[in-house]
Amino acid sequence: MTTDPQHLTESAASAEAARLIREAYSPEAPATPVHPIPTAFRDTTPVPAIGTAPPVLQPETRVVPEWAVGVAVASLGIGAGVTGLGCGAWLVLQGLESVTLLGVLAIAAPFAGAAAVVVAVGAAL
Repeated sequence: MTTDPQHLTESAASAEAARLIREAYSPEAPATPVHPIPTAFRDTTPVPAIGTAPPVLQPETRVVPEWAVGVAVASLGIGAGVTGLGCGAWLVLQGLESVTLLGVLAIAAPFAGAAAVVVAVGAAL
């Protein structure tokens, strides 16, 4: 009789399956394999303080997409621009902090000039 699964008859296959199950669950079967298969290895040899092997070149293999570089550069530019605007606003507000007639006139002068231009254009029309 052959044990090749392709050549077993139905009754022979069922007898072989029953035999394998009986062997697997028999009380005489060892609970653990006789020779366990190692699944990990730990090298316990001591590591020297200073190695004798030369250093190994580790080439740069990172790839940064172009869009990521663009976003980074744009972020730096926007951050610098916002910082400049913030400093300018701080300076203007420091000037407005002491409300004097000269400070009010200095702030109102551009608006008064724009109003004068609008009045002149309206009068010309």
